[in-house]
Amino acid sequence: MNNDIENKIKDLESQVEQSNNLVDKFKNLLDVIPDPIFMKDENLNWLYANNSTLKLYKLNKQTYIGKSDTELLSAEYAKECVASDKKTIKSNNPSYTQEVIETSDTKMHYYDVVKVPCYDEKESFRGLIGVGRDISEQKEAQDELAKLALTDILTSLDNRLKLTNDLKIAKKPSMAIFDIDGFANINDFYGHDMGDFILKELAKNIFFLVKNKASIYRYTSDKFALLVDDMDKEQFLSLVKYVLEQADALEYSFNEITISIKLSVAISFESKKNIIQTVDMILSELKKRKVNFLVYNKSLGLEGDIKNNIEWNKKLRDALREDRIISYYQPIMNNSNGKIEKYESLVRLKNLNETIEPPSKFLDVSKKSKQYIALTKKVIENTFEKFKDLDVEFSINLTMEDILSDEINILLDSKLNDKRYNSRVVLEIVESEGMEKAQTVYRFIERMHKYACKIAIDDFGTGYSNFEYLIKLTPEYIKIDGSMIKDITTNTDNEEVVKIIIDFAKKRKLKTIAEYVSSKEIFNKVIELGIDYSQGYYIGEPKEELLKHNV
Repeated sequence: MNNDIENKIKDLESQVEQSNNLVDKFKNLLDVIPDPIFMKDENLNWLYANNSTLKLYKLNKQTYIGKSDTELLSAEYAKECVASDKKTIKSNNPSYTQEVIETSDTKMHYYDVVKVPCYDEKESFRGLIGVGRDISEQKEAQDELAKLALTDILTSLDNRLKLTNDLKIAKKPSMAIFDIDGFANINDFYGHDMGDFILKELAKNIFFLVKNKASIYRYTSDKFALLVDDMDKEQFLSLVKYVLEQADALEYSFNEITISIKLSVAISFESKKNIIQTVDMILSELKKRKVNFLVYNKSLGLEGDIKNNIEWNKKLRDALREDRIISYYQPIMNNSNGKIEKYESLVRLKNLNETIEPPSKFLDVSKKSKQYIALTKKVIENTFEKFKDLDVEFSINLTMEDILSDEINILLDSKLNDKRYNSRVVLEIVESEGMEKAQTVYRFIERMHKYACKIAIDDFGTGYSNFEYLIKLTPEYIKIDGSMIKDITTNTDNEEVVKIIIDFAKKRKLKTIAEYVSSKEIFNKVIELGIDYSQGYYIGEPKEELLKHNV
C-alpha cells in the first residue's frame, strides 16, 4: 500500500515537473515575442511580464512580481493603467486602449493594448491578461497625413482647414483676407508657372512681414488669410495696412519677366462663429465697390443680400423643377410700315400664386447658384415651341456663358436642324459681355449662320463699343441700348452717339433696333433719325401671348 502511494506521489511529481517544464518553455517562447505580454492577479498586482514588457516599462525582473502599478510606474501613467484595468473588469469584456510610453531612447512609442479579464469556474475574477502591439510607425504616418491635410502643398502654408481648426480655439479673433487683383489674367497671360511662382513668393513675403505677429494661411487659390487672437483692432489694422503697402511695392521676376501685383484686403472683427462668413461678404463687396480695403460692418447691410440670395436660389430651383419658368414676348415694330414683324423672348418666373417675377429678381442669383444654363435651356424650349407654327421672326438672348456651354450648343443644334425655323431665329448677343473671347464668339456666329440664323448685337452703345469688332461679328441687327434711347429727346449727347451708330449701320447695311421706346415723342424721334425698328412699352409690353396690332 505504501509502495502504491509512493508511486502515485512520484507520478504526480513527474507530472508537476513536466508541467513546470512546459510553463518554462511557454515563458521562454513569450520572452522572444517582440510585443509586450503580461498578467495581473485579482488585486491587479503583477504576476508575469515577458521581456518586451519588462524592457518597455523598465521593470526589474527580480522584484516586479506581486507589486501594483502605483509601485512600479510613474504616478500619472499608473493612474491611467489602473483606470483602464478597472474599466475592463467592470465591462466584463475585452477592452482596447492606446498607450503612450516614453522609452529610454526618449522616443515616444504608441501601443494598441488588449486586456482580457479572467474568471474561475465559480465566475470569480482571477486577474487580467494583456497583449500590446507597437503602432508607432502607423501613428507617425497618421500624424504626417494629418499634417499634410492641414498644409497647402504649393506654398507650405497652413490651409483653410487649419484656419477653421484654429478659429475653434480662438477667443477674440481678428481676420483679414488678401486677394490678388486680376490673378486669373496673370495665369492666362503669363502662364500658370508664373502664377504659381507669384503665389509661393507672396506667401513667403507675407509670412516674413507678419512673423510672430499673426498666423498666415492660404485661404483659396489666390487669397491669403491673416488671423490673430486678442489683438487690439487698431493694432491689427495697422499690421494689415503695413502688409498691403509692402506687398504692393514688391516685384516678381520669373523667366526674365518682371511684374508687380496689387492686393485687396477684406477685414472682419466678428465672433469666431461668423467671422468667415462676414469676411467672405466683404470680399464680394470689394469687387462691387471697386475698392482695395474694406472692414465688415453691420451697417453695410450685407446680410440682407445673403438672405435674399438664399431665398431666390430656392425659389428658382423650385420653379425650374415645377416648370414655372415661362417666357414673355415683346413685339418689335418695323418703323417703315408700322407692322409687328418680330418678338423678343424674355424670361419670367411664375410664383405659386400666379404672380410674375421679372429677371432682375433672379438672373444674377441663377449665375451665382449655377442654375443659369438650366434657365437658358428652358427659355429656348419655350420659345421654339411657341413659334414652331408661326410665320414670324423671334429672338433669344445669349450671354458668353451660353455661347461657351456645350449643353446650350447641343440644344440649339437640335432645334435649328428643324427646317421650319429657317431664317426666323435671331440670337441676341449682349454686346458688353465676352469681348475678351472674341474668337469664340466669331466661331459660334459662323456656325449659327450656317443654320440661316440671324445675329443681333444687344445693348450696343454702352459696353465694348468697338466698331472693328462689330464688323467681324457680321450681325444682321444692332440693338441700340435703351439707356441711349430713353432720353434721346432731351439729351443731345445721346442723340449724337445714336446718329454715329445709325450712320455706321447704314454703311454696313445693318438694320437698327431702338430699345426703350416708351412714348410717342421718343417713337417719332426714332423714326426721324432713321432707325429701322422700335421696341418698348409704347409699341407693346412683354406678354405671354403675342400682341398683333399696328401703331
